[in-house]
Amino acid sequence: MSILLFTGTELRASLLHDKSISTPEGLKAALEDPYLRQHYVKDADLQTATMDSIYNAEVKVDTHGNLVLSPVVGRRRIDVVLYRNDCPVVRLQTFSTQNENGIMQPASNQNSM
Repeated sequence: MSILLFTGTELRASLLHDKSISTPEGLKAALEDPYLRQHYVKDADLQTATMDSIYNAEVKVDTHGNLVLSPVVGRRRIDVVLYRNDCPVVRLQTFSTQNENGIMQPASNQNSM
């Protein structure tokens, strides 16, 4: 299975698993097209970015449901896109927890993902 790892992206959470951007080619096409970029990238249509405006950003559409292209598109912050055909499965996760005395203790959890 092909896996895309996004580092530093601001993709809209509700569209993160959309099949249109689940391949390197699909993501590239979405980033190159101003309408698709504005649709998938969270802050591509914001004039001022605050934590609230970025977190609550929604796709802007007209009364017919068509995307309204913003004049400020293109503020994407994608640092790196990594592509791998095969990715190892994580079998062990290690967590550190703090007990009631404030002492850090390692804790292990066997999980198959």
